[in-house]
Amino acid sequence: MTQNNLAAALQTMGARAGGAEGLAALERAIDAYEAALEVYTRREMPADWAMTQMNLGKGLASLGKLESGSARLEAALVAFRNARAFYVDEAEDGRHAATFDGWIAEVEALIAARR
Repeated sequence: MTQNNLAAALQTMGARAGGAEGLAALERAIDAYEAALEVYTRREMPADWAMTQMNLGKGLASLGKLESGSARLEAALVAFRNARAFYVDEAEDGRHAATFDGWIAEVEALIAARR
């Protein structure tokens, strides 16, 4: 939980700071989310894993919007789809479908615009 909380704080700092400082904080947030995923495995802690995937997707999308390439956006798409699979598909709960579908569509559009 500590890595996930650290990542969330860094992500907020990155969004507020902007510039090089903000970019560095966002990159550190991604590292912390990835570290959290080493503990929050899909098999052992599926709800925490899905939440971290969702947050990782948000962080990667934020970074991807600041970069000219699409690698981070592609990674965000994977993370959002992983989280959606848990929250919507596996849980058979459509309450969050529109939110995830919106995030996915936004990232897909950004990727398409860069091709």
